[in-house]
Amino acid sequence: MKKIFLIFLAFAFFGCSETEVVSPETKTDLLTKNSWVITKYTITTISKSIDVYTKGGSMNLANYEKYKATLLKNGELTIVDENGISKSGTWKFINNETQIQTSYNILNIDLLEDGKLVLNYTVKKTETPAAEWKSHFDFLTFYGFSTATQEFKQIQTMIPL
Repeated sequence: MKKIFLIFLAFAFFGCSETEVVSPETKTDLLTKNSWVITKYTITTISKSIDVYTKGGSMNLANYEKYKATLLKNGELTIVDENGISKSGTWKFINNETQIQTSYNILNIDLLEDGKLVLNYTVKKTETPAAEWKSHFDFLTFYGFSTATQEFKQIQTMIPL
């Protein structure tokens, strides 16, 4: 009986380890731990919505297979666009980490969680698009969106590479 008691005491003092406290990941951690690829790209207005690209889809209106975004904790950004051209820039969170400001534009964060990122970029009807968005405006006009009279939203759903 004495041996059992001593074994119990040994487990009580040496058998238990301290519980490891795991801090939840920050938005920066979630955003920077992987590169991101587009799985779905949708353009919407008040009256219309069009799916431009779905990864693996056969009826895509544009091809984003080559697109990849890599954001680093130090604020550096690398984007490989839909044509496979690499661009470097910077990024930072703004507005209480609800938006990402890059060298190119400001993106609204709809969702940021482990394994999924949903961003949107809204173009007001009075805005002239930046050069990199010109092809998107031409695309919208071709498909019946009036970019001169209404705002539109580009929604990108992304997953880690």
